[in-house]
Amino acid sequence: MYCDICRKYEGAGTFVTGCTNFKLESVKVHNSSLSHKQNVSKWEAKQARPGETQAEKTVLALNKHVLSKLVVLFKTAHALAKHGRPYSDFSWLCELDEAKGLSIGTMYRNDKRCQEFVNAIASKERYDISCEVSTVRFISVICDGATDSFHREAEVCYLRACHMGTVSTKFIGIKNIPKADADGIVHAVSKLLSSCLGNEDMWKQKLVAFGSDGASVMVGKKGGVVKKFKDDNRPFLLGVHCSAHRLELAYKDACKEVPLYKKVDALMTNLYYFYRNSSLNRSNLIASFDALGKKPLMPTRVSGTRWLPHTQRAVRNIVDGYEAIVNHLQQLQNPQDLASKKESAAKAKNFLKVLLSRDAVYFVFFLWDVATCLSTLSLAFQDRMTTVGEIHSELNCTKAILESYKARFTTLADVTWAQVNNALSEKCPNVLGLIDLILAIPASSAEAERGFSLMKSTKTDWRSTLKDTSLSDLMMVQLMSPPISEFDPHEAINFWLNDKHRRPQTRSQSIKDIPVPIISVYADADADADERPNTEVVDSLAVADPKKDYHSDEDSGAEEGFYSDSESESEDIDYRQNHAMKAYALFQSITLQ
Repeated sequence: MYCDICRKYEGAGTFVTGCTNFKLESVKVHNSSLSHKQNVSKWEAKQARPGETQAEKTVLALNKHVLSKLVVLFKTAHALAKHGRPYSDFSWLCELDEAKGLSIGTMYRNDKRCQEFVNAIASKERYDISCEVSTVRFISVICDGATDSFHREAEVCYLRACHMGTVSTKFIGIKNIPKADADGIVHAVSKLLSSCLGNEDMWKQKLVAFGSDGASVMVGKKGGVVKKFKDDNRPFLLGVHCSAHRLELAYKDACKEVPLYKKVDALMTNLYYFYRNSSLNRSNLIASFDALGKKPLMPTRVSGTRWLPHTQRAVRNIVDGYEAIVNHLQQLQNPQDLASKKESAAKAKNFLKVLLSRDAVYFVFFLWDVATCLSTLSLAFQDRMTTVGEIHSELNCTKAILESYKARFTTLADVTWAQVNNALSEKCPNVLGLIDLILAIPASSAEAERGFSLMKSTKTDWRSTLKDTSLSDLMMVQLMSPPISEFDPHEAINFWLNDKHRRPQTRSQSIKDIPVPIISVYADADADADERPNTEVVDSLAVADPKKDYHSDEDSGAEEGFYSDSESESEDIDYRQNHAMKAYALFQSITLQ
């Protein structure tokens, strides 16, 4: 017989090397032994959520003054990351808080500490995602690639899961890769998932689908990313080609067969550049709208965009602003007009030739009907909560609309799968588990496109040297953390405190102050058993005197900068050593009592 807990922390012992006595009495004796209890305490402290151990609670209870300052600093760092601002703004934001009368102290008011705070907030969100994934049975991965502002290939990874009929999509991370081939993408995705979820075997066992944009490097049958994941003991893995991308490709392929579409598409593209590149033409077009009493609508770009809603908007602006555009182009044909130029007049003549053509006008209105219908379908595909079943239903509805030109179809069903799970979870759990599997399959990779839009707005040309970890932390905070008004920094502070050992800052307190440094001696869960006092001492310190004010400025160990980083402080070494010896001596005297 073996004791798994004792084998983690000891190298010798009966239940470490193997006990041959299988009597119940031997198990009871080992369970009541001091060494086993100490090992159990270490194991429980290590498994506990940051901030829930007795030592951590005691330290925070005795230092509410410092904690209140950290709360303000963490909220400032969260707001900065939430709005995609650079870390260098943290210093002046702290100065602004101080000017408002907030007490934030003089420590941790630089960009490096702000980066640590953002990392702690992101770590808390990753921990929540890991806990949520541990409760689900099936997960899917959504992945896509793009080039960042530093002209490096980057892969973004999202995770989709379903638990009891409730679908959720979570941001995992973003990582630069040296080469965008199948091996590099597989390695990057695996590393991102393992770093966020912790256990590689857990997510591999639950992975059922892989969503992408349909590129050959992703869905190639011989050497694509999906094929390599299948070869890794996942033969049933389903590769999903993004429905929104497929709709876009189908639309473009269908339009290639229509000669009139090329004519209208060229018209809308040329009108866009005609007004975008000339402030004079744009001003005169606005004046034409004002003369007709209409809201100005500038021609928008059609080519170069990926989603049908942009096409629908461009056609709508042409239709709604048709009269004003024609009036302005006819005005440019007047040689006596001051705004008339030879080059502009020639372009306006060609534009008017198409705009006044009956076939072109009819086709523009026909295209408006089709684009409106297909853009509604595209938006349904891009919804992060869309399922495969809803995609099938939307396709049938769109087909019916295109064939009959009836009013837009609306879904009549109001019952959600979450409500079905609550009502029938005990009667048919296996069927509902199959529903969770189907709902976990991604219908599109539009979420990855949103991630790249956020990446490009965060990693701009001015911040092109951001590392993968910092960029992932910033995107994790922006995508997954709660709004600024609802953000609670206490859990993130616990992650920050547990990130590495933070030595108590004692230069402004005397030895007769509350002995918080004593608690930090045994706050580590992996400390030796001989150096760890009884938990009764910890409890007595935590509730020593409820009437006494431990947090006043005169009688508190919570001086400014209680926690400090060893690499950032310039304390005198002899003073710290002498103070540590006095604190340890006082700790021994309390333990003996």
